[in-house]
Amino acid sequence: MTLQALESNIAKSFARAKHDISTLREEMQIHSKMIEQLMANQNVLLDRLNEIEKKA
Repeated sequence: MTLQALESNIAKSFARAKHDISTLREEMQIHSKMIEQLMANQNVLLDRLNEIEKKA
């Protein structure tokens, strides 16, 4: 394998890694938003449970 071919392979590997990191970052942001929504839902449910307990 020539030096030029090695350099090309390295460049392609870095490009793939950069793309993978970008994709992972996007997925983490999506999951973070999902977790925030789940926590908000949990708080609503806890508030409702507290209201029910007060009435009981």
